[in-house]
Amino acid sequence: MNQNPSDLLRAEHREVENHLDTLLYALKHLSHERVREIGQSVENIRGLIGAHMDIEERVFYPAIQALAEHLLPNMLKQHDEIREADRYLGELLSWFPEPPTDRDMGELYRLGIELHDAVQVHIVDEEEHLLKLVDEGLSSEQQRSLLAAMQGGMTAMQQKPDSGRMRQPGPTSSPILEFNLANEIEQLRREEPWRTTGRNAKTMVKHPDFRIVLTVLKASMRVQEHQTVGRISVQTVAGHIRMRVGEDVYDLPQGCLVALDSALPHDVEALEDSAFLITIALPAGR
Repeated sequence: MNQNPSDLLRAEHREVENHLDTLLYALKHLSHERVREIGQSVENIRGLIGAHMDIEERVFYPAIQALAEHLLPNMLKQHDEIREADRYLGELLSWFPEPPTDRDMGELYRLGIELHDAVQVHIVDEEEHLLKLVDEGLSSEQQRSLLAAMQGGMTAMQQKPDSGRMRQPGPTSSPILEFNLANEIEQLRREEPWRTTGRNAKTMVKHPDFRIVLTVLKASMRVQEHQTVGRISVQTVAGHIRMRVGEDVYDLPQGCLVALDSALPHDVEALEDSAFLITIALPAGR
């Protein structure tokens, strides 16, 4: 039983590390067959570390501000680095081709290691510096009060609709698929990545030569410049996005669509909370 805030956080660290070990093993023995295992490990890590960082930022860090003011900026910076690594890896997995090329697998390995290392570094730094300071610097009464506040915050999070629940996978390759986009957008905005990173995505349709991805972005968030091996279209279904393709800028309010040839570098920026569909036509053999 956790007797103080540090014990509670350390116990959560051990749970996260179990999934980090699974992820690292899959990455070190990378193969096409392990892509699904990697995706599952990333989902598990995302759910655990997202809730963990949330309770730290809302309850734990504010309570120890006076005691650990010199350490907290680095802790928060590490939170941002974890979220960024998760965002890039999640984007890659949502578009991951079947079968993948060696380049795809190399990128999966690189981004997977980045997420693993970002989380592991934060755990080590927090335990070696911050938690030791809290153990020594707070009285028993202060620790009991903070532990109760953290446990209350966790209970409130768990009672929210869909809080902490992993998305149940649905069919993506049936002969006929039908979706209610308003419902799908609402679901993506209830999930942890939307709240913690400002973005979320779901592969709606996935065939060897064709796929459709629904992405939601908070205002001012950006999908960094990238390119695809297939032709794509981007259609705004809610909000307002702006797309840069080389030196050209395309304004895409709700209802607008732009189509791109393959291998054209582009990025996407949300001017307001937005949702858009990316349709990808992959070349034969991809």
